[in-house]
Amino acid sequence: MARSETISSDLPWDHYVQWREDAHVILLYQSTGSYQFVPKHILSTDAQEFIRARLRAVGIRQARRFFA
Repeated sequence: MARSETISSDLPWDHYVQWREDAHVILLYQSTGSYQFVPKHILSTDAQEFIRARLRAVGIRQARRFFA
């Protein structure tokens, strides 16, 4: 679950199938053709690490490419 002033998501963490990040964005994949785009510039370093930790905790793998 994620919330900010302008957006909210109630999708459980374990519903993502994989994730990926680069210097500017974290992509949270729900399927090969559906993902959520999270720009890093709106997140604190702690918030970015929280997202990574939650994804790892539920066993979502980090992709090396956009969808592998």
